Amino acid sequence: MGREELLPEQVQKYVEKWPIVDTVNTALSTIVKQMPDDPLGCLAEAFAKETWSGPRLAGMRLDYSAPICELRFVITAVVQGSRVRLGTVCFDKVLFRELPKEEGGEAEAARTDSKGSKEAEGEEESPSSIANRKGLEQEQYAKVVTFLEDFFDKVFVGLYFFDFVKFHALCAGLSKAPIPLDGYTVDAEQAAVALVDSLLTAFARAFDMSNMEFLKKVLANALETRIADKGVRGMEQRSSPALRSRQDFQAWRSRWARMSVPLFHGGGPSPIRAASLRVCAAFTPFVAGSADAALEAPAECPALGWVGTTVRIAQASVAEGLKVLQADKATAASVVDGIGYATGLVQTVRLARKAAEAAAGGAAEETSGVLIAAAEEAWVEEDGGGAYELETGQKMSLQELVDLYALAAEDNWLRMIVRPFRPDDMDEGCRLLNAARPEVRLVADSAADSEELPVPPGVPERGMPCEAYGCALTLSGPPSAVIETFVDRAIKWRGGNGCGRLLHLDARTAKASKSTIEAAMSLPDTEVLLIPPDLVEEDVLEMSKRVDAMMLAVLFAEESGEAAPDSGGE
Repeated sequence: MGREELLPEQVQKYVEKWPIVDTVNTALSTIVKQMPDDPLGCLAEAFAKETWSGPRLAGMRLDYSAPICELRFVITAVVQGSRVRLGTVCFDKVLFRELPKEEGGEAEAARTDSKGSKEAEGEEESPSSIANRKGLEQEQYAKVVTFLEDFFDKVFVGLYFFDFVKFHALCAGLSKAPIPLDGYTVDAEQAAVALVDSLLTAFARAFDMSNMEFLKKVLANALETRIADKGVRGMEQRSSPALRSRQDFQAWRSRWARMSVPLFHGGGPSPIRAASLRVCAAFTPFVAGSADAALEAPAECPALGWVGTTVRIAQASVAEGLKVLQADKATAASVVDGIGYATGLVQTVRLARKAAEAAAGGAAEETSGVLIAAAEEAWVEEDGGGAYELETGQKMSLQELVDLYALAAEDNWLRMIVRPFRPDDMDEGCRLLNAARPEVRLVADSAADSEELPVPPGVPERGMPCEAYGCALTLSGPPSAVIETFVDRAIKWRGGNGCGRLLHLDARTAKASKSTIEAAMSLPDTEVLLIPPDLVEEDVLEMSKRVDAMMLAVLFAEESGEAAPDSGGE
């Protein structure tokens, strides 16, 4: 390289642009001086230090240490110029699901054929028949492996972290996977959740980050890109607080999402007209106490296992609510088939507080109320206008409904009201209610039979305040879908007071995605996580385990003098 004049002009300009010659010469000089046992390895390490491009996906190949039917693959990426293994993904039990067993139907017949006629007749299948059948299954699974590896190469190889928000959309091609066994079908939705979840962990490891920290990075980049592309005004960058040191627990003391469950329902035997009305109890992590003294954690650090404990306490409050109703002859008939129905609105909020505090034991101050009012269902059209009939036979004007909410929240236990007014009244009604009870969070949400939110409030002029209400969000699909949905909605709702104040947790997503809790915690405005009734204990424990790992990483990083990531990813 000493004779640059011999190089073509285009090559010479390229060499001058990048410090290739200096890097090579410096690396060679170091190796000659030190004479290490692995000179090529030292050379690769020297080159890696000079790379500047971010990690990018390199491939997904079958993990031969596992049985082929598990469909377990190793995910690799190029990090600082080197190809490294970053994790695995297992498609067993998520890519294919069994068709319904309808006796005499096609699915049942296919199952019978795939297992052999003798087995179907109750006779023992011969060893040669078993070997033949398993050989055919191995051949079919080999086709699946080839499909998945090719699919990943075509769709994902070469992608960087800023592409993460579209990963779930890129998984659509999984629906074309060959089916290895008769009587099964492809479940592309669940497979996409599993794959994106694994890619999240892979990228987080590549950046030496936790899952939550990486999701915050993706979120910030996606917001910045969307704001720049569309020339969005009135939009500030937001992020959940850092959690890297013991001092950060102080900021998180009031930031942890409250776990909430519905105690009382509208409709049925209730005088409440809106069938979708729910009076809910919400619990902070500290209902489970503070961290064990042995950890020497700050007082603002919740106890390990708080997610599981808090959810169990929340679920116990439902039973307490039924007891409260059944203890009074006047309200005992409000319990039907194990469901507690609301009495009058104000009285029901008081009963919900009583039930929540009973479940919380000595931590009553860590409880609060959430009212899903579903007020659009209480609206009654009349000649010349209309009125709210929240309680049957009692029609109210907008101001009277505001006064009723203010009365229900007068003891400061009711902290959030969702869908407090019909869409046409949201702006005016929320301004009135915010003036009367500024401490109550007001949230817009889609109606029970719709996925569409009301029209978002307009963007205020510079220096003017936003509207007094924000919006809810549903945690559905893989974490990339959650981030994309938040970015899209946060921009549309930048004229309101927060996005995702209340998060609806989808039980199916919680089962498929191990990163559901990290996705929730990465969003900047989350205050309440609404727990679905069909959420199973296994998934609650998985969420609890991941949050525990996050807190322990912070506490032990402090002891070692290192900065911890924002959350525990594994």
